[in-house]
Amino acid sequence: MKITSEMKIKEVLSFDEEKMLTTLMWLAPEFERLRYPKLRRAMSGRVSVAQAARIARVPLTEMLYVLNLAAGE
Repeated sequence: MKITSEMKIKEVLSFDEEKMLTTLMWLAPEFERLRYPKLRRAMSGRVSVAQAARIARVPLTEMLYVLNLAAGE
């Protein structure tokens, strides 16, 4: 399944949680907060990939490309 900009971070993490967390943290240090389970549960269901890219100041196309590579697409 391909990762899209409308997907929630929770859906992205469902592919392979540890691998996707590592990938997100590699993209931007702002995603370090997702390492904490309480914060991950609170925010991952509310924030889309597009919103996360904006928060981290990462180009959306770059973020989608890297996440899809990590997901095996």
